[in-house]
Amino acid sequence: MDKVSVLADGELLLEHKFTSTEVDRDNNTWGIDERAHWVASDNDLSALKRIASAKVIIVRLSGAKGYVTVAEKDISRIKEDFKSVLAIYSVLDAAAASKEPAECI
Repeated sequence: MDKVSVLADGELLLEHKFTSTEVDRDNNTWGIDERAHWVASDNDLSALKRIASAKVIIVRLSGAKGYVTVAEKDISRIKEDFKSVLAIYSVLDAAAASKEPAECI
């Protein structure tokens, strides 16, 4: 995997490219498992807000040998994960603005 793209309601809202050193890879009996992490920018957070409220979401993982579209059955879980990320960023932003420690959510 070297790129993730998220389309929401037909519009490309989020795209992030990775270097080979940013992706963790493990070989499993069913294939290769790849994971990557990044800190969301303000633009990423704006995109996540729109994605979290979209009716139709398509997530595509691209790599040197082509791409895979995430199965529709997994999209609702991903959408909930995006909502969780947004909630965490909201708490951290509020704490940073008030210079008080964040409360656990």
